[in-house]
Amino acid sequence: MRHFRPPNGPGPYRIEWHHGHQLFPWLFFVIFVVLAVLAAVALVRTWRVTPRAAAAGPAGPGGDPALAELRLRYARGDVARDEYLRRAADLGDATAAAPTVQQPAAEPPPAPPPAAT
Repeated sequence: MRHFRPPNGPGPYRIEWHHGHQLFPWLFFVIFVVLAVLAAVALVRTWRVTPRAAAAGPAGPGGDPALAELRLRYARGDVARDEYLRRAADLGDATAAAPTVQQPAAEPPPAPPPAAT
């Protein structure tokens, strides 16, 4: 009895190359790239500090949320400078300078006596 030998090599399975179905690898590659870009955008949005939070100062575990709210109210113009400095000192802010007391304007020097003619 003669043994039948397949034309594409030994074994029970035929090896065939399909050259017309190359769309699927490119489709999976494009889907992978889109998902990678979306993941990168999500990470950047998560790690980015918003400008409002940065202007308010540290309000995390190391910062005082009351002091951050006071800074925000001062930045909006809801609180006057002297009131801000007083409240910040009450809350224990070491960076707030003591309120400056304006000295009264010095009197102008006396006019020289009129010249005798």
